Amino acid sequence: MFFSHHSNIALLLEPFANFWKFPHVSLCCIECATCHVYIEPPFAARLTPVTDAEEDMLEYAVGRKEELSRLGCQIKIQPELEGMVVKLPQY
Repeated sequence: MFFSHHSNIALLLEPFANFWKFPHVSLCCIECATCHVYIEPPFAARLTPVTDAEEDMLEYAVGRKEELSRLGCQIKIQPELEGMVVKLPQY
């Protein structure tokens, strides 16, 4: 799926919530880890740093991978992320 970086919205909202009907609970409020995704290098290093609140929620994420796990609701679509691959954890 392709989407515009001009929207500057959270990764969760555009492709997950609108296209795949991805199940989530908190609607981007960092209150759960249901939007847990893996971001592969080199894109993981291009994201804004993980906040303390995001880190707290990632502690509850099933299948967490220390350097790759992020909350989709905290990833803002930006031009420097073009080509980024987002993977979902396998439960």
